[in-house]
Amino acid sequence: MTIDEKIEVLQAFKDGKEIEMCLYNGKWKTITDKEPMFNFGSVLYRVKEKPKGLLWFWSAQQPDGDWEIEQYMETETRIKQMYKNYTRLDALGSKEQE
Repeated sequence: MTIDEKIEVLQAFKDGKEIEMCLYNGKWKTITDKEPMFNFGSVLYRVKEKPKGLLWFWSAQQPDGDWEIEQYMETETRIKQMYKNYTRLDALGSKEQE
């Protein structure tokens, strides 16, 4: 990450925006700590984007090959960024982005 990207993440956190970190498996996770210990030398961070469009529940194939149901709703654009193989779970419904 560049210095400007690091500053952007820290300023966004200070402003109350959600921050995500990239896990070892390439999956992004929202930081829930009130005062996280940022480790820019080993971990990638980004400001969580507000999804646009309909939110759905998804089943996605993890890097180890197992399929997992996501426990949160996401847009298809966002799921495409995170997974190669995925399927929308229409039976669980959708909702408009707020």
